[in-house]
Amino acid sequence: MKKLVILLIVIFLFFIIKNLIYQYKHYNSAKQQEGLEKVKAYEKVILSYVPLSPIGSKAVEELYIYCHTFKKDDERLYCLETLRTSIYQIQNPITRPYVEYLEKINPEIAKLRALESINWEFNNYTMADYEKLYNVQMQVLNYDNKPSDFWSFIVVLSLIGWISSVLLFIWKANNRKQILLYSLMFVAFFSLWIVSLYKA
Repeated sequence: MKKLVILLIVIFLFFIIKNLIYQYKHYNSAKQQEGLEKVKAYEKVILSYVPLSPIGSKAVEELYIYCHTFKKDDERLYCLETLRTSIYQIQNPITRPYVEYLEKINPEIAKLRALESINWEFNNYTMADYEKLYNVQMQVLNYDNKPSDFWSFIVVLSLIGWISSVLLFIWKANNRKQILLYSLMFVAFFSLWIVSLYKA
């Protein structure tokens, strides 16, 4: 048991150190680049998330500021959407890093998307439709479609139970009572797994 704990700590530290190295490397790369390449480098810093890392926090703040240096609306929109999706990708059930930026980013993205819809030559929208388009975009951006933490946890547990019941059936089922028990476990865990996948 002690060896397993030590192994898990070593693996955890390895991933933390690896992500810190990646953050440092891509942050320095972002400082030396311009345009969309700079945006992509900052994105890599954010995606190599390490809790309490000052490099990650600086990357989010600097990318948000940098997005506003683009003169073209489509480039500014790409930059803001990259920042937004990067923040969403690093969310987890325990921590919600940088979510305060989403409150600033979402209205800006909604505004740019609404203007993009109006300016697109194949649409018949005018500036009179701006508020309606903006509100629709805000609804889409504020929609919380993340999986349920509870059902995601049940997915993992039921999958482990399902696999365990199959292994127990193969190795331990020697009489009718055990065969029935492990078969019922198999059906119960498999059913729970399917339901939790749907609910998650």
